[in-house]
Amino acid sequence: MKQRLFIFLILGIIILSADLMFNDESEDKITIFESEINSLIGTWVDQVGREPTIQEIDGIIKQLLDEEILYREALKLGLDKNDIIIKRRLAQKIGFLRQEADSSLPSDDEVTDFL
Repeated sequence: MKQRLFIFLILGIIILSADLMFNDESEDKITIFESEINSLIGTWVDQVGREPTIQEIDGIIKQLLDEEILYREALKLGLDKNDIIIKRRLAQKIGFLRQEADSSLPSDDEVTDFL
């Protein structure tokens, strides 16, 4: 039994070491997904009323990167701790998620009554 536990421990250490050696993802790496960019471009079109130019898309992406960098720095500095504004915003976000979960399609009777 002790031998199996020892082998299991050694295998775990080997796997962890391999993961640390071959995993090149760092905490400083920022990944932007195409869906995020498309969403921001959609918001731009809704607000401005036209498609953004290439330079404007570059600006949108730069602003997204700057915002992510500032966000990560704020977390590192602990600026999210004991902040009433952040607590209210998170509570508001949970409220929105609850509303989305609670909202359901109307029943056939409700539709008939409405019409």
